[in-house]
Amino acid sequence: MKRWILALIAVCSMFLSGCQNLTSHGRTITVTGSGSAQVVPDIATFLVQVDETRPTTGEALAAANRKVAQVLEILKGQGIASKDIATQSVRLAPSYEWKDNAQVLVGQSSRQSISVKVRNLDQLGAVVDKLGSVDSISLASLAFDKEDKNDAYAEAREEAVRDAYAKAVAYAVPLSLQVGKARSIVAGGGEVMPMPVYKMAAPMAASEDSTAIERGTLDVSEEVTVVFELR
Repeated sequence: MKRWILALIAVCSMFLSGCQNLTSHGRTITVTGSGSAQVVPDIATFLVQVDETRPTTGEALAAANRKVAQVLEILKGQGIASKDIATQSVRLAPSYEWKDNAQVLVGQSSRQSISVKVRNLDQLGAVVDKLGSVDSISLASLAFDKEDKNDAYAEAREEAVRDAYAKAVAYAVPLSLQVGKARSIVAGGGEVMPMPVYKMAAPMAASEDSTAIERGTLDVSEEVTVVFELR
C-alpha cells in the first residue's frame, strides 16, 4: 500500500512539473512579415568600355588610351567629379576569329572599362549624348540608386512588423487565442529592387535626337521574423 501511494505521488509530481513548464514557457507563434517603401533615385552609375584591336599590343593600347582620354575629357566637361570616375579594368590579350573551323590570330586587343557616377540625373541624357560622339565605345550596366535610403528602410521595417503582427492575429483569432507581447525579433536582409524605364525622346531638331532616361522608382524592402506569445 505504501509503495502504491509513493508511486502515485511520483506520477502527480511529474504531471505538476509538466504543467509548470507549460505555464513558464507558454504558447508561442512564429510569423514572418514583410514591408516595402518606394524611393526616387538621385544617382546613376554606368560603365564605359573601350575595345581596340591593332596589329601589335602597343598599338592597341595606344589607340585605347586615346579613346579613353576622349571619354574622360567629355565626362569632366559635363561636370562629373574625378572621385566619381574610376578605372575598373584594363585587359591586353590576343584577338582571334574563326575561319574555316580554325582560330586565326587577327591582332592584339586592349579593353578598358571605366565606371561613372552621375549625381545630377537631369544631366544624365546629355552625358550619354556627348559620349555618343566617341566612335566604337560601349555603355553598359546603367543602374539607379538613392544615396540615403535610411528613411525608406525605417518605413519598410515598420510595415514589416505590422504585417507580422497582423499574420499572428489572423492565426490566433480562429483558435480563440490572443496575441501577446513579442519574445524575439529577427531582421532579414534589406533589398533594393530597381524599376527604371529608359526611352528615346522626340527629336529636338531635324537632325538631332536627345537621349531621355526616366529614372523610375526603387522598391526598398525589409523582412522580420517575430515570435509572439499566445494567451
